[in-house]
Amino acid sequence: MPLRTVEKITEHARRVAERINKKDIDNIIELLTKSESIFILGSGRSRLVGEEFAMRLAQLGLNVHVIGDSTTITPKKDDLIIIISSSGDTKSIITETRRLKNKGARIIGVTANPKSPLAKLSNTIIDVGPWRDYKKEIKTGKEDNITPLGTLYEDTSLLILDGIISELMTKLGKTEKDLAKAHY
Repeated sequence: MPLRTVEKITEHARRVAERINKKDIDNIIELLTKSESIFILGSGRSRLVGEEFAMRLAQLGLNVHVIGDSTTITPKKDDLIIIISSSGDTKSIITETRRLKNKGARIIGVTANPKSPLAKLSNTIIDVGPWRDYKKEIKTGKEDNITPLGTLYEDTSLLILDGIISELMTKLGKTEKDLAKAHY
């Protein structure tokens, strides 16, 4: 029943939102408003979540790029990088995170695994866990057929990032009408 799935997703998102530290969100919003350039990095469905977030940031008038797009410029020292990875240990993502950190970029990790390499490399994390190793669960027969694979993580990440957009709108004095002007 679709209603049961929606209830599970929204309950998970509510629990995550309740435990996010307001000071961390305020810090992230401050970084978003002060950074010359913002970059989004993710792989697979996490990248899709990042692209949705990047679109809203662009509609707010911020200078945002999705790493891997053909028009993406090179991040510089002090640029803000938002990295979205459920496991926080995808090899290609961690390799790029290390490279960017070594260049002096500020890293915000959005992960379900607060003990991951991504969390350790990040200046700030948004913990949307608990971490679920669905590959292991499938092998042991404990799979979740209601919200398979990374569904809870991806949906929760998108909701939390959309909440940040709402806070940014307030801070920047923007309205939905302002965003609509930049909507393509």
